[in-house]
Amino acid sequence: TVWELYFQYQEGMAFHHQGHYSQAEAIFRRILASPLLEEEHPQRAVVWNALGRNLESQGKLSEGLEALQKALALKKKYWGEAHPETALTLMALGEMFHAQGNFSEAQVHFQDALEIQKLLVGAESLDVAFTLHALAQTQRAQGKYAGALASSHAALQIQEKISG
Repeated sequence: TVWELYFQYQEGMAFHHQGHYSQAEAIFRRILASPLLEEEHPQRAVVWNALGRNLESQGKLSEGLEALQKALALKKKYWGEAHPETALTLMALGEMFHAQGNFSEAQVHFQDALEIQKLLVGAESLDVAFTLHALAQTQRAQGKYAGALASSHAALQIQEKISG
């Protein structure tokens, strides 16, 4: 049943969080290959996202990038551009591109995620602060120091306002 796949997914996530990446990868791939999870099922996007993050953790960046791009395409199809799941995968792609040294592409994905987050949760949330911090790191890596400083300052202001 689909519930079995849900429990397998949870097991895969537990393995991932414990650092047992190859076991988690095997579970995620088994779920994606299962005839129980229809090709057009929205949860397929979530599993692709988990597989992409898992592959990234193993240093398999090109495979991880491919999985995250599949996740993003499905999330946009099922939930639209302005959805928290879409922003989550945009962030993951930004981190992946950053890890690969493709800072301009990372910046685009972080900025897209930031726009969605501001729209959905407002400009003063921890999600926005986290994304601004990631954007600042990418800007700094590109030598865009004024932008990096502005992004870091905005992230810090949000964090200070939230924490009181």
